[in-house]
Amino acid sequence: RFDPSQEPNRSSQLWRMTAAGRIEHMGSAKLSGKSATTMVLDLTDDKTMKNIPLTIRPLDEKRASTQIWKFDSNGRRLYLSQLSGAFVQPSGILADGCDAVLAVGIGKDVPPEQVLRVIKQKDGTGALSVQVVYEGPIRVVKIMDKVPRHSSLSAKRLSSRSMGGQLESSTDAEPGLQAPSLQVIVNLLSGLGLSVINSVPEEIAYVTLTGFETNYLSRKGERSVEIIIQHVQIDNQLVSTLQPALLYRTPPSAKENRVETATIVLRIVKGRATQPGVEIYKKVDLGMRPMSLHLDERLLFKFFQFLEVGKSDDDQTKTFEQLVSSTSETSNSIASSTATHYYCPELVLKSFNLVLSLTTVKHLPNDLAAVKKYLGLHLMSFENVSLELKSYKRSHCFETKNAYLDLVQKFYAKQFKSQAALILGSFDFLGNPIGLLNDFASGVSKLAGGDVLGLVKNVTHGLSDSASKITGTVSSALALVDDEHSAERAQIKDTAKTSGEHLVAGIQGLGHGIMGGLTSVISQTAEGASKEGVTGFFTGLVKGVVGTVAKPVGGVLDLASSTAAAVSAGTTSSKREKPPPIRRPRYCVGLGGVLPTYSTAMAQGWEILLQLNEGDTAEQLVAYDGLSFGRERMCIIVSSEELFIFGKIVPTRGDESIVRAKLSDLNKCEWETKTENGRTTTYLQLTVLDAYKGWRRKQIRCDSLKIAKKVSQHINYAKTLHKHAQLTVQIPPGQVKKIW
Repeated sequence: RFDPSQEPNRSSQLWRMTAAGRIEHMGSAKLSGKSATTMVLDLTDDKTMKNIPLTIRPLDEKRASTQIWKFDSNGRRLYLSQLSGAFVQPSGILADGCDAVLAVGIGKDVPPEQVLRVIKQKDGTGALSVQVVYEGPIRVVKIMDKVPRHSSLSAKRLSSRSMGGQLESSTDAEPGLQAPSLQVIVNLLSGLGLSVINSVPEEIAYVTLTGFETNYLSRKGERSVEIIIQHVQIDNQLVSTLQPALLYRTPPSAKENRVETATIVLRIVKGRATQPGVEIYKKVDLGMRPMSLHLDERLLFKFFQFLEVGKSDDDQTKTFEQLVSSTSETSNSIASSTATHYYCPELVLKSFNLVLSLTTVKHLPNDLAAVKKYLGLHLMSFENVSLELKSYKRSHCFETKNAYLDLVQKFYAKQFKSQAALILGSFDFLGNPIGLLNDFASGVSKLAGGDVLGLVKNVTHGLSDSASKITGTVSSALALVDDEHSAERAQIKDTAKTSGEHLVAGIQGLGHGIMGGLTSVISQTAEGASKEGVTGFFTGLVKGVVGTVAKPVGGVLDLASSTAAAVSAGTTSSKREKPPPIRRPRYCVGLGGVLPTYSTAMAQGWEILLQLNEGDTAEQLVAYDGLSFGRERMCIIVSSEELFIFGKIVPTRGDESIVRAKLSDLNKCEWETKTENGRTTTYLQLTVLDAYKGWRRKQIRCDSLKIAKKVSQHINYAKTLHKHAQLTVQIPPGQVKKIW
């Protein structure tokens, strides 16, 4: 029968349709011992009537023809699966308490009395999925609808049709199906540049990130960020460095896949924390392509100096106290239950290859030598050590930030220690035997592929590179008898980069060694006597005698080492070639001592000034301007000590075409214009003191009056700075006293 109204707590109104098509009556189920009697919808046995009444009977497989039901394609009419054309409806007019019968449907139109609507006891699709998920360190049983939400909406709209067969509007937006609450995509195709500048000030490194893309997505209760960097390069910006590229992506070999992929990919997914002091990161994934790291000893200690390590005696004591304090704080934070803990079910740092090199220098500046002594590091040169760093993976970890850093540090320290033999076998004083073996192996593999020239090239490179390193180490040891001679010899070798420059440096080193041997006895004896008196005289005499032999021998070894280095540079494969610097080092002293924005012209002027003043970084650059262009190109560099006027783009020291004047000899700078034959010419006029002729005027032609005025202003400003510097009392640090 049809009840007049729906009653929530009345079990006799609850039905359940099984997957087999039977409609179970939930209110008539009876327990009989350990088994349950299931009552299902059925027909009465009275078939004489036109409309057959419905009843409930125990589930019986023999009565499948009258107990298995279906809904039509629209889900509105109920009929027996084995009897089509007859549908469930009320007997007569739909009224309270009328009987439910199975009647034959007439015509294509659906009569209103045959339309049924399914009303569920609880919201949902009726299909559940059970999952065990992690919410931080806690396991949570998650029970939810198995059918997607849009399917649930379709079922809901389907069941909400009216008794007359009319559908409700389906254009209503569901609040739960809206787009993500926030999504930010940042794509920097040209890249991102970062300058590292110390307190001198000088730029020590320049970081370039090209193809930088960030995708930030925030949904309800979850935030994710993906960072993709196509190209990474960190340049060593120190003056006259031997390793201009500090970190860059290793070029792939001929056999490796050359498909362009991102250098660094970082993915982080952060979940919603439900407890204080706990942050949940569902996923942390970092992947890197093969990288090359070329360390320079000076740059390494510059970074330590940048961190103010070993700055002075007082700072050393303070640094030790800070280290002890930070260690205790780390231990306390790890042990403390109130410290923020980070839960991550999936932490992955993928494996990658690292090609490591280290270049040392013979003489460090006093400030860097103090940092080296404070750290107690003794470094040795090596080159192109290929290290395979394995993946670091952890699941369901729950630690503090310091604990994570400590675990990662220990893991990679163990990786480096396990491959220490590779580093030891690549030291320069041993001739880099690992590199020699790698060159031989690479040559044999190319020979197997039919490349005979590749075999010769690799073997030649390996032998010449080993010979260059061994002879260079021996010659450096012989040059230790005279520090000044050793510094000059190192300066000659450090300027060589190409094969031709290595040969020229070798010849210069030979001449320098011979001249040093001829003058060693006199120069060393005089230097010792002037510094230490009689004791120094005899000490210098002994050093001079030794240097008479050692310096020429060192020169011969320099020639041999440079020749081998030239052969090695000429046979270097493309994979070993280092990328050029992205840009010149920044000049970091602006007007008034303020850090200026990057200027290509000032960077080029700073580079030229260091070539002209033999690398004296204490001399500041004030201006670098062009006076005239075209065929008669003239440029001027104004520094804090002097000015240079030259015609070449890259002048060299000692060039006779350079007009040079010290600011102390400069009286004034003016500009003037002259008109001849209807043509006006602008000149820059300098009044300079000549040692023999007194005050002299020099005129330099400029392309325009605007240029002449600007350059004149720069020169007069530099002259003012120079006068101020002369009148300023320079007190060494640590000797400042109070003036009452």
